[in-house]
Amino acid sequence: MASGSYHIKALANSGTQLKLHLEIISPDEYYFYDKKNFALQIIWEAAQLLSKGKAPILKAISEDQILDTDWVLQHENDYITNVTVTDTKNQPDAAQIDQFSRAEWDAFRSKNGTPSAVYTIDLKDKSWGSHIQEGQVWETASYDYEN
Repeated sequence: MASGSYHIKALANSGTQLKLHLEIISPDEYYFYDKKNFALQIIWEAAQLLSKGKAPILKAISEDQILDTDWVLQHENDYITNVTVTDTKNQPDAAQIDQFSRAEWDAFRSKNGTPSAVYTIDLKDKSWGSHIQEGQVWETASYDYEN
């Protein structure tokens, strides 16, 4: 996974629940995905970038597995119980986005600002997010494997 589509800041980690602030930073990205597979990718990538390879989730999920769409979709429930997206700002609804040309999307973002949202991710076990601390930041190119 490469950097670039979203900027993420950890707002809170209460053990089995993470609160993350996401901003869309790539002009090629349009959506906030409320999917478990997307959340799992974000958490795994944070472990790669922030934990120096020591996070429990890196021992549980290999790089080959997190990059394997079928594996992630089959195992997402082993790690994530729920994903909620709230406090969305500067983001039109999905139907409107689907109608935008690229020029219209760029104009919308220019006028309204960077789209952002707060993610609440409920984890099956506190160890899966133990590497994430309030205030940490990272970028991700993760996306919804179902779309």
